[in-house]
Amino acid sequence: MAVNETPDEGTVDDFRLQDEVRVGTRLDGRNVTFRGVVIGVQALELWIGLPHVDEKLAACEPGQPLSVATPRGDKALVVDTTFTRHIGPRRGRIFATTRPGEVRETQLRAYVRLETVLPIEISASARGKLLAGVGQTVDISAGGACFESNLALQLGDRLTIKVDTSVLEAAADAEVVRIDAPDRRQGRPVQWIAVRFTSILEADQDRITRYIYYETRWRLTHGQTSV
Repeated sequence: MAVNETPDEGTVDDFRLQDEVRVGTRLDGRNVTFRGVVIGVQALELWIGLPHVDEKLAACEPGQPLSVATPRGDKALVVDTTFTRHIGPRRGRIFATTRPGEVRETQLRAYVRLETVLPIEISASARGKLLAGVGQTVDISAGGACFESNLALQLGDRLTIKVDTSVLEAAADAEVVRIDAPDRRQGRPVQWIAVRFTSILEADQDRITRYIYYETRWRLTHGQTSV
C-alpha cells in the first residue's frame, strides 16, 4: 500500500524500526489484539503496519487507548499509548499512535506454571506454509505454555496462541522450545509442544496470573493438592 508520507528514521525510546509488536485494546467490551511491525518513527507518533487489513482495527478511532509490546530476548518492552489516526486510503492496516512515554520491561520467564486443560487456537507461518489448528494446554504460565497439537512444528518456529474461554482470555506470540513425541505409556497420545512467550501484553499476563491464582486456590479449597 502506498503511503504519501515519509517517516523519520530513528527509535521511540527502545522501540526500533522493524520491531514486531503486539497491540492490544478493548472494542465492544472484548479484548482485541493485532500483530504488526513498526514502520516509522515521527517526532510525535509511532507508525505500525499490519500484514493485512483488519476490520477490527478499522473500527478504532482517535483517542482509543492501546498497549504495545515487543520482545527483547527473555523480556518484552511494553508501553501504554493512544491511537491517533489511520494512514493511507484504507482503514485497518497502517496506523499511528502517540509517541510512547515510559517504556516498561516485562519478564517472560520464571513464572508459576499450572497444569490445566484449556482449548487454544494456534497459528504459525513455518517454512513457507501457513499452519493453523486447535489444541489444548497441558500447562500454562505468564511466560509460556505446553500444549497438545498435531501441527507439524519444529524447534524455533514462531507462532501465535490464543485462549478464549469463559475463565481465561489471552493471546501471545511464542517460540517453540521443546517438542515431546507421542508416548501413550507416558500418558501422551498427542505430541506436546512447549513454547516460550516472546511477546505478550501486560494485561494478558495479568489475566493468566489471576487465573492461575484463583484456580490454585479453588483446587486447594476443594482438596485437590495437585496444582
